[in-house]
Amino acid sequence: MALVLSLKQGDVFNVGIRRFRIDDVISSELVILHELGQAKHQVSQGSVQTVGSDVSFQLSDKSSDATCRLMIYAPDTLPIWRRDAPSKADVSILAPVPLEHLTSALETVDHVGRVAFGTRAWKVFDEVDAVRKGQQVTVYIYPSHSQFSGMPKVRWMANYVQQVDGRAGKHPKGLDYRPESTHGSLEEQQNPRYWEVTDLRPLAPEHYLGMDRFKGLDTKKPYLATFRPEGPTRVEPL
Repeated sequence: MALVLSLKQGDVFNVGIRRFRIDDVISSELVILHELGQAKHQVSQGSVQTVGSDVSFQLSDKSSDATCRLMIYAPDTLPIWRRDAPSKADVSILAPVPLEHLTSALETVDHVGRVAFGTRAWKVFDEVDAVRKGQQVTVYIYPSHSQFSGMPKVRWMANYVQQVDGRAGKHPKGLDYRPESTHGSLEEQQNPRYWEVTDLRPLAPEHYLGMDRFKGLDTKKPYLATFRPEGPTRVEPL
């Protein structure tokens, strides 16, 4: 499959779970492409640049000095998407994450393109993986262990991309994909599974979501406004 995206410096996109950013548009014939957490690559019009075993890039001759038209070659099984035009899935996730780890995770996402949170609720993510058909899934995040007053609300969002098994309780990449706030905690480094997200971002106050906006896939009615999720759960998309 080949797809062409119009991109400018700083734009990011995914090929499957791999996150890429245009670091620099040097000219209409050359850009610097950065796979976050991995290497940088020069992509030109003259040749196809292969990154890994199954993804390749080339510049279209319709690129300009400000905007590149990037040709992406990947198997049909790998979804290609950007945050401003996400693929839709028929399930979403509502999850609590300690506020300390959310704020720390922003730097992790900026450096390596994603962040991993530990979980023992691996069955929830197994169920999500069984129906999403490789597409991204929206995660609505309630910041737990915070001092916010009033009704609980979703104040953060992200895109779930995959879960991975822990190795002796640790993430396979060690601490690379973990928020720095978890690095000194033995408990936070001992999890059977880790779920990874991209595009983690706080919401503006006017976009906070009350819990009564959400309905679980196994519930007949929406949650009460006072509902506080104790772990990740599948919900109907908004």
